[in-house]
Amino acid sequence: MATPWMVIGMIGSFLFILIQLILIVDLAYALNEYFLEKYEENDHKGWYCCKYCYMCLHRVIQFTFLTVCAGFQVCSGSPLSSTASLSLDLD
Repeated sequence: MATPWMVIGMIGSFLFILIQLILIVDLAYALNEYFLEKYEENDHKGWYCCKYCYMCLHRVIQFTFLTVCAGFQVCSGSPLSSTASLSLDLD
């Protein structure tokens, strides 16, 4: 049986994750708008390069984090199915 504090904690954690997702999407949209605005002002390809370098940097960080998480899960002896589910986080 769920205690009231557990329900309050689940609602709070859901709201926290929802707010974090909104902030991440807003950051990505704002950065994209900034890079495109600077490109249109200067007509300089460096802003496109900056945008793609930023994207690639975050993909590398994401892949590194995924590898570390998978390594910890494999070393802890958890089943392969939970380790395989980590690969879905890369998208």
